[in-house]
Amino acid sequence: MEEINTTGRRKTAVARIYMQQGKGSITVNKSDYTKYFSTKDLQYKVCQPFELTGTKGKFDIKANLDGGGISGQAEALRLAISKALVEHNEENKPALKSSGLLTRDSRMVERKKTRQEKKRERASNSVKDNLMGRTTHKELLDAGVHFGHLKRKRNPNMAPYIFMEKNGIHIIDLNKSMKKIEEAATALKQIAKSGRKILFVATKKQAKDIVANLVKEVNMPYATERWPGGMLTNFHTIRKAVKKMDTIDKMATDGTYDNISKKERLQIQRQREKLEKNLGSISDLKRLPAAIFIVDILKENIAIAEAIKLNIPTFAMVDTNSDPNQVNFAIPSNDDSSKSISLIVGIATKAIAEGLSERQQEKDSDEKKKEASKKEEKAEEPKKEPKEEPKKEPKKAEARKTSVKKGTKVASSSNKAPKNKKPSEASA
Repeated sequence: MEEINTTGRRKTAVARIYMQQGKGSITVNKSDYTKYFSTKDLQYKVCQPFELTGTKGKFDIKANLDGGGISGQAEALRLAISKALVEHNEENKPALKSSGLLTRDSRMVERKKTRQEKKRERASNSVKDNLMGRTTHKELLDAGVHFGHLKRKRNPNMAPYIFMEKNGIHIIDLNKSMKKIEEAATALKQIAKSGRKILFVATKKQAKDIVANLVKEVNMPYATERWPGGMLTNFHTIRKAVKKMDTIDKMATDGTYDNISKKERLQIQRQREKLEKNLGSISDLKRLPAAIFIVDILKENIAIAEAIKLNIPTFAMVDTNSDPNQVNFAIPSNDDSSKSISLIVGIATKAIAEGLSERQQEKDSDEKKKEASKKEEKAEEPKKEPKEEPKKEPKKAEARKTSVKKGTKVASSSNKAPKNKKPSEASA
């Protein structure tokens, strides 16, 4: 076998080797490799190519090492030996390549694997988001959800949700908006599934009609005209006002209107209209809501304060001029655009509708199970055997006995002579 020359490099370390057939001796810079590399880890690195290819003790190696640290020199020497073994026999290449010994940095193989795995995860996550997500980037962009307020109006707590600044206006990061929308939607779904109410609050001009129309579809309460102070903290008083509406409605049907003057009737009707305008949408709210969904927390600051006081969970559309820390579930989005409001409130109402439908399905399945269990119980019950009644004598025999008794009584009575009889009757 001819002498094989190869070179291995690792960072600044360089190893030049000469390999020929022999008994397995390895000399490094004119000394034995065990003396040059004092630790067992470094010695193992040098001998690793021989162990993987099964050629230990078959070749003699002379190596000259320059530059780098001691561990770098060991890895450079290992690379040079690996190259020499491949040059000697191509069949050694797969074993050495799979272990990463033919690369300048042996950790490159592991790094490539991790990079590939991460790429696959990202691809799978993006596919899942597209399939399972409640909305897409395109929908959010078309609705203008990404537009924030002017730079000078920025709230410092919104910094994590701001993507960039353009022409003096902050742009909201839609990736974070999508995550927050998903979190809020799942929480709303669970609340609706439990059968509790969610109160929607939006008194802005551009949000009033949109919120009212969307929320009516899922039969949830909403406040779009104005927030009556103490609606939550003084809820029993609000309930009295709602009951007053009911009493006025009864008056119209009872006929009490006929006994009232025209002026009083008009006053009552006006009062009824005013109550209907402010509280008609919450007439079905018999107790405090389980959660509140708010559009623009700066405008609805009283509602936020009352909810915080009563520990009611809050969901809100939060713009760049608002503080997201005031809300439990903040959705960073444009709260001034009607398209943006309709998109996000629509997602929230869809999640509520899903929760209500699941609740109804569970109820139906429970009823079916109860009916099936009742049928099984009836089928399992043993049939009751009829009790043996004591044998009765036939009616004819009883009639004979009674007639015989009567006959004996009649005979005995006929044998007896009447007591109070006149003497003339007796002689006759």
